[in-house]
Amino acid sequence: MKKIFLILSLFCLFGCQTNYFEDFYNDEEQELHTYIPRKRNEDVKVIDTIDLENTLKRYEKDYIVLGTSAFNGHWCSRSLAVDLAKEKGATLVVIGIKPTGATSDTVAIAIPQANTIYHSGSISGQSYTSGNVYASNGAWANYNSSTTAYGSYSGTSTYYTTNTIYKQINNYYFDQYAFFMAKKNKLTEEKND
Repeated sequence: MKKIFLILSLFCLFGCQTNYFEDFYNDEEQELHTYIPRKRNEDVKVIDTIDLENTLKRYEKDYIVLGTSAFNGHWCSRSLAVDLAKEKGATLVVIGIKPTGATSDTVAIAIPQANTIYHSGSISGQSYTSGNVYASNGAWANYNSSTTAYGSYSGTSTYYTTNTIYKQINNYYFDQYAFFMAKKNKLTEEKND
């Protein structure tokens, strides 16, 4: 359980929190008639490559670039690129990635820890009374009384402390170049030829 908590904490601290694909997006302002926009339920294809130039050449005959995005930072989830592609009408995202460096940091992670104390015991007590009782006719009597009571108890008390662990985190940085593309409208090309 602690490992799952640690992993989730680290992702929240260091994962790609914002959509850098969207933040650094540059629209190529293509005429709508030059490409076929993505259909509502059509999937977006994502290609990750370290050979961006040759990968783009393979698709330039059939696809047109709608926009680009370039940034340096933590690796960003490709689902963020897909979200932006859907918004822009793209059906293909080609992403070039190049490692640029790494840093190491030590982070403190506070993990709550429950502590329980068990307690139990017993209690007893006695009381003694004595005295004289007088009657209206002048008679009297002595009395003695003794009472004993017993009891027991048990229970728990819980309190919380924090256990702090220190973990070294490696942060990796990448140049990430994304090309958001849609299929060319072949009918428009034929009319222009």
